[in-house]
Amino acid sequence: MSDPQPANSQPMAASSPRAIIGPPLGSLAPSLGGPSTVHQTLEPERFAARVPVVLVFGNGLDDPAAVVAQLESVHAEFGHARVQLLAVFDLTIGELLAATQDSNVPFIADPDRRIADEYVIPVGRDRVTVVVLDLDSVVVDVLELNVVGDLAGALGALVRAGGKPAVAGLADR
Repeated sequence: MSDPQPANSQPMAASSPRAIIGPPLGSLAPSLGGPSTVHQTLEPERFAARVPVVLVFGNGLDDPAAVVAQLESVHAEFGHARVQLLAVFDLTIGELLAATQDSNVPFIADPDRRIADEYVIPVGRDRVTVVVLDLDSVVVDVLELNVVGDLAGALGALVRAGGKPAVAGLADR
């Protein structure tokens, strides 16, 4: 399993600049405001002061069903840790409902990429971007994860705070 790579970190060598991905750390999370597979508008504020939120952005994926399956495999673990897992895909609500009919993970439709643009999320082939929000809906981490590798394992490690100090203790606040 490959380790999650912080997307907001500065490069080690000045000769290899890296684009900043995701909202600035410490900023309030932008609005989501798209239709969801649970037939409700899911905003970060809805979970504020109750549970931290992990947003998984899947944009431009070759095989969204593979990502849906991996998210479903860790959904219960997130629930046990009292962390809300939400996914935002650049699909219509109809496409999402068809792709996620057996999933318990809430998905938000973003066919025009308005939400992804608000969150500064690029279209990534075989990559997802993960934005971690604390109890106050403040961005505490942004990661890029490889879909082809062990996405479920990396997300499981994230919810268990395995090596990610920004997530450690989020559910205990």
